[in-house]
Amino acid sequence: MIAVFLTSFNLSFVWYFLSALLLIGIEWMFVRFGLYVQHWWNYFYTFIFLLACFFSTLKWQTMLDRPRNSVKFWTMYLCIVFIEDTVTFYRVALFHTNLYSPGWFSDPIRDHIAGNAVATFVFSIFVTIGIFYRFRWYGYGLLLASNCFIDIALVHLGYLHIAPFWNLFYSTSLSAIMIVLYRWIYSKLFLSEEHLGK
Repeated sequence: MIAVFLTSFNLSFVWYFLSALLLIGIEWMFVRFGLYVQHWWNYFYTFIFLLACFFSTLKWQTMLDRPRNSVKFWTMYLCIVFIEDTVTFYRVALFHTNLYSPGWFSDPIRDHIAGNAVATFVFSIFVTIGIFYRFRWYGYGLLLASNCFIDIALVHLGYLHIAPFWNLFYSTSLSAIMIVLYRWIYSKLFLSEEHLGK
């Protein structure tokens, strides 16, 4: 979000360095108060990684002026992953609707985060393909049905636990609503430009 803010307002490179230093200061406080542990990572890596992200965002903005299909695809994919992760975070944190437990970590929260990340990344790829290639309604229906069947299989295998008040119909309905939102975002970002001949 900071990288998008810096790029959107065309702030000078000084702000890139100050923002990176600010985030390193926050990381230092987390380590100091025992909220975060560095094993092999150090502050220099954070600084370099943040600057790379900031400058990548600047480059991405210039590529969006006249985007190629690959830029459109990955921009839409990253938008979908961001929104899906945010909605899932609040849905799980506030209402405890579902919990992944693939068995990769002993800590159940880390296990859920890892399982949910894989599910989100995979689902978002297929949604992006559907939006990018302009699937018809039955294409999205097949996508939602496939996702529902995968969730049913994960529940039966014990990798996905769903709260008693939540069911797969709610998840599928929410996904359908989100797909409508993603199609609208794609049309606002890219299709309006195509009609203008850009």
